[in-house]
Amino acid sequence: PRRDRPEAHEEPATEPRIFQGFNAADLVAQYPTERPHIVEGLFRRQEIINLVAAPKMGKSWLAMNLALSVATGRQWLGTFNCNQGRVLLVDNELHHDTLAYRITTVAHQLGIDLGELGDRLTIAPVRGQGVSYVGLGDVLRQFGQRDLVILDAGYRMLGPGQDENSNGDATANYNLLDRYAKEFGTSFVVVLHTSKGG
Repeated sequence: PRRDRPEAHEEPATEPRIFQGFNAADLVAQYPTERPHIVEGLFRRQEIINLVAAPKMGKSWLAMNLALSVATGRQWLGTFNCNQGRVLLVDNELHHDTLAYRITTVAHQLGIDLGELGDRLTIAPVRGQGVSYVGLGDVLRQFGQRDLVILDAGYRMLGPGQDENSNGDATANYNLLDRYAKEFGTSFVVVLHTSKGG
């Protein structure tokens, strides 16, 4: 009998993809320098960084500290030089008032007057709005080009049916972040927690 759809284990038929190749000399000639750092010694423009720790270890506080350090061009943690840039913090965990308290607290500890930030730090509280990695593109287009986008927290951006412990789902989401990084010229920091429990 004729089958209209492939079995689940079969790859669907697709057009062959074309991949770009370089000989070594051409690659070096076309890309003679690396992309500029966002945080010296840690990551560059258009790279994706994971900020990972156990639950309740202060990851969101650390991410807020990073956001303020990049927005002001100050050292992060008194160690890593930051190139000043525009930052977008996409937060899907905290309420508006909690975010306001935390940014005020961290800025005070760093000696930063929030008025000096101008438009270099934007907070996008999206808790309860169902923003997934797929829908993140709409958020990025709305707020425009940013040097750094912080996603807090990565597990709450999973799409319907996705599992945070699935390698396949993680690969699909990070491939999407790579495309966004190239399209928008931004770096990403994704806040993630380690497995809960023993």
